[in-house]
Amino acid sequence: MFKFGKDEVKCSGCRACELICALHNKKECNPKEAFIKISGNFPEPGGYDMKILRGCTLCGECIRICPTGAVFEKPVKEAQ
Repeated sequence: MFKFGKDEVKCSGCRACELICALHNKKECNPKEAFIKISGNFPEPGGYDMKILRGCTLCGECIRICPTGAVFEKPVKEAQ
């Protein structure tokens, strides 16, 4: 079991994660349908906000496709 980790400092704003999410989960080439959202942190150039939305299936495609490692797998500590 895992959850998503995100490092917004590493995000380049390419939005490849949005595209692969929409393609994999909704079978549409429409980033607006993605469960991950990248938005510019204006007016600061090069800063991006990343949000994982409800409905995310934890498929991991965004982790696989991210060229900078801004989205990553974070282990969940199991209760004992």
